[in-house]
Amino acid sequence: MNSIFQELLQKEVLENYIVDFVISAKTEKELEERTIWFLKIAEKYNFCSKQSKCNFNAEEIPILGVVVGWGEV
Repeated sequence: MNSIFQELLQKEVLENYIVDFVISAKTEKELEERTIWFLKIAEKYNFCSKQSKCNFNAEEIPILGVVVGWGEV
């Protein structure tokens, strides 16, 4: 996964926690752009994810069993 999403990881657009991906942004517009960027790369490499495990525009998300929101644990 790190090689597929290397550009996003290097630019700190994406965080990867084992099998979880987190895209963070300061504005909704920025989040939309980053999400589209991620999805285009995923599509290019035929990367599939389970829809029931995807959260979009969430203010809080569980990461490795811990709920994180607004940059805090």
